[in-house]
Amino acid sequence: MIVDGHSKDIQIAEDGTLNEVEEEVAFSSLSANVQAALKAKAGEAKITKVESLAKQNKLVAYEAATLKGTKRGEIQVGPDGGKLSQQDSGDLVGAADNLGHRLSAATPRRQAAIASASS
Repeated sequence: MIVDGHSKDIQIAEDGTLNEVEEEVAFSSLSANVQAALKAKAGEAKITKVESLAKQNKLVAYEAATLKGTKRGEIQVGPDGGKLSQQDSGDLVGAADNLGHRLSAATPRRQAAIASASS
């Protein structure tokens, strides 16, 4: 969904509990440590979008979409720019798959399945 001109995705459990919030943020609003970590992980790729990821109202990571030529990718760093914990890393990969953020790594048939499942 679009809120105040930027994207915001929420994941709600069957019991109505808010599990996760992904919200687009301006790169310039990030701390210097987070900016440097994202740039380092992106390498020569261009960062096209950054989202904050919160679970149970706690910031757990930043996720950035990247583009290098025609290849799209995704990188993640912890809330302070450091590495993600094992638990957060695994949870975020699963959440990103559920929301269709990893379309570029999927086959065209898988992309269509992810897109139709997330709409």
